[in-house]
Amino acid sequence: MSYRERKGILLIADIGGYTEFLQHEELQHAQGILSRLLEAIVDAAPGLELVKFEGDATFFVAEDEPDIGATVIDAVRAMFAAFHGRQREVTGSVSCDCAGCNCACRLVLKFVAHHGPFGEHEIRGLREVIGPEVVLLHRLLKNTVVLREYALFTDALARKLSPHQIPFTEHSEHYDHIGVVNAAVWDLASLCEASH
Repeated sequence: MSYRERKGILLIADIGGYTEFLQHEELQHAQGILSRLLEAIVDAAPGLELVKFEGDATFFVAEDEPDIGATVIDAVRAMFAAFHGRQREVTGSVSCDCAGCNCACRLVLKFVAHHGPFGEHEIRGLREVIGPEVVLLHRLLKNTVVLREYALFTDALARKLSPHQIPFTEHSEHYDHIGVVNAAVWDLASLCEASH
């Protein structure tokens, strides 16, 4: 077993609407479409390291660098465009009329991201990223943001993004055993319009 400490970006790209998507009997079709969407997200993640797939989500990290803010913004834009491009490709080329395939056009993409220290260890060849900041990141997936598609950045990360002229809205969440988490929300609707 090996262990090392790192500091940088922790980011999850989460496909929303997946639970409804899997309610249909056509599980094989749903899984095939989901796999293609996840691959598009990973292939388009410049400057980020894939830690693992978590069902309908991808978990990434990135080591600190002088312009880490630009790395995050570029990654969100690229992954968002790739997801919607692949979604249009999949739904446009599917001749199947099953409920699972028809539901694919309603899937959305959301991001939660944080900046801080984290540990990384390996057991039996499997890499695991651990620590309180990782727990916080995963708790952020359960939030009160009402937008269809968005990026939710904790203040620790948002402070690194401010020079990049992204239109943020202030936001906060409260979690048991963590307390209040101040954050910024980026409504991705404008990116969605640009990608169509």
